[in-house]
Amino acid sequence: MYAKSELVDCALKVFERMRKRDAISWTLMILVCLFDEARAFIEKHHIERH
Repeated sequence: MYAKSELVDCALKVFERMRKRDAISWTLMILVCLFDEARAFIEKHHIERH
């Protein structure tokens, strides 16, 4: 999955090239963005992972 390898830009490019975007593709793209923001927040604030 693109999100796990932190290739959000690649995931967005694939999403933008999709001819038909359904609820699943929209949901996955939203989740990719949310997880990336959460990862950035954790790194910025040096929050420990358990």
